[in-house]
Amino acid sequence: MTVKYTEDLRNGKNDEKTPNAFSAAKFVDDLLKDGSKVPCDNTIEEFEVNDIPKFYDAKKYKAGQNFYHKHVFALFFSKFLGLIVTLSSASILAVLIMTKMSSSPMTAYRRYVATIFHVNLWYEHELTPDSKAMKSLRRIKSFHNSASMRSRKIERPPITQTDMVLTQFGFMGFGIARTEMIGVYGATKEELEGYIHFWRVIGSIMGIQDRFNMCRDSLEETREICEELINRVYRPYVAKKDKDFVEMTSYLTDGLWYTNPMLNYRVFVSFMYDMLQPKECLNNNHESYFDLGFFERWYYKILYGLMYSLKYDICRLYHNFHHHLRMWIIHWYPFLAVFKFGYKNAMVSIDINNVKTHAN
Repeated sequence: MTVKYTEDLRNGKNDEKTPNAFSAAKFVDDLLKDGSKVPCDNTIEEFEVNDIPKFYDAKKYKAGQNFYHKHVFALFFSKFLGLIVTLSSASILAVLIMTKMSSSPMTAYRRYVATIFHVNLWYEHELTPDSKAMKSLRRIKSFHNSASMRSRKIERPPITQTDMVLTQFGFMGFGIARTEMIGVYGATKEELEGYIHFWRVIGSIMGIQDRFNMCRDSLEETREICEELINRVYRPYVAKKDKDFVEMTSYLTDGLWYTNPMLNYRVFVSFMYDMLQPKECLNNNHESYFDLGFFERWYYKILYGLMYSLKYDICRLYHNFHHHLRMWIIHWYPFLAVFKFGYKNAMVSIDINNVKTHAN
């Protein structure tokens, strides 16, 4: 019903008998057109609200956290690929370049390790007005507000609702639209809807208006929005191979290599580009993003095999354990980063108790 309605709209048809049927195409139209005109900083009243949203459901929220912990290796991997794809947006990239916080492997390392620490807090702690998770969210929100206001001061566009939703996709979109391709097998509808609810709540607290929030009550509707964004936004954006995109993604991968030496820029970007292909083309040959060398093609196949192996519980648990071990090393002694960047630069901490006011 929903899919047919979306296809009819694209073909210029509109079933008057179902005027209230959801259309992912219309949702994305609104997001790209009107969402790009609505800032996500303290120039709009909604941004000042720091409360837990009224639609928050503690049971669903907890289900989303549990789902993440059950598939932590795969979903963390999907977030890394989501970070890469988010950088294909020119407006998001412009803000990152302006802040100069991701313009080298070292600064990218520090920025994204801090992001990892913040996101881990959201998954590990309950959501209450004074919880560590809420303090972390307020901290990140203050960073976004500061960056948006700095952009305004130099007469550049602020961070918008569109930017925030495209970033929201980066954190959860592949987990919904390409669930098995990123190594999550056997997920139930309740688990996926809990995951969606988790990110709907996070997005709302960060300033995304309900009108533009891509995480909806329905798994099917959210998945359709993900597909629309993949087809209409991310695949054409990434295909441009913009110079700034290539440069910033290389900094991202090179920086995070010191947290995981298995990262390879060309292989992982090629894998991400594969996930952006239409579903009917996912298992067929298509133009590769990079002309991979022999060893890169070999590693690429291993990566695919790794994602497939996660369908077996023993493999999932093994890689989950290694993920937690890696997080412990990053927290306490990131020896590769210490060797490359020095102890002071390698040790990243987040001060969730020091939150600037929005006016700052």
